[in-house]
Amino acid sequence: MNISQEAVKRVNSVEPGTEFTVKDLFTGIEWYSFLNNQRLSADKVFLDLVESGQVPNVSALGKKSEINTFI
Repeated sequence: MNISQEAVKRVNSVEPGTEFTVKDLFTGIEWYSFLNNQRLSADKVFLDLVESGQVPNVSALGKKSEINTFI
């Protein structure tokens, strides 16, 4: 599974105006089944997609505890 692409698909389920992380788009079991380097990479790729305008209606807010936060 391409985590960042799956996150792009799942972001539509987030209520507009809700602050979230990529991790929030997955269940705990799903998220922790990915290797640590896959999780970190997915977070970075998702941020790049958001910043390049490829994820409509999502903005990057910054980092909290080394994890990117979006709205």
